[in-house]
Amino acid sequence: MERFSWVSPRDIPEQFDLRRKGWELLPLKSPQSDNVVLVDANSLNDQRFLQFITMASAENRRMMLVCGAETPEVRSRLLSGGLGDAVAHTVAMEELEARASKLDALANWV
Repeated sequence: MERFSWVSPRDIPEQFDLRRKGWELLPLKSPQSDNVVLVDANSLNDQRFLQFITMASAENRRMMLVCGAETPEVRSRLLSGGLGDAVAHTVAMEELEARASKLDALANWV
């Protein structure tokens, strides 16, 4: 079973909830994780969550997928900063799952 964590002060919105596709949601206590980490783009404005992301190693940042990054400029900045992927809030569940699965497969391959 594939696993993911959600990083945000708010509950996971339905459009980003991979449990709908059979994934298991795990609590995340530190930026060191061996599963895919979905990060709420709204959290990037919160200093605690920004610090959480910057504390993560380069390997762990590659496992992070930012959800709700609305503009191409923001998404490209996140990707250039070493995050694994970034999507807008309008992403289809099938695409979100495919992107998360790619990150999970890359992590297990390395």
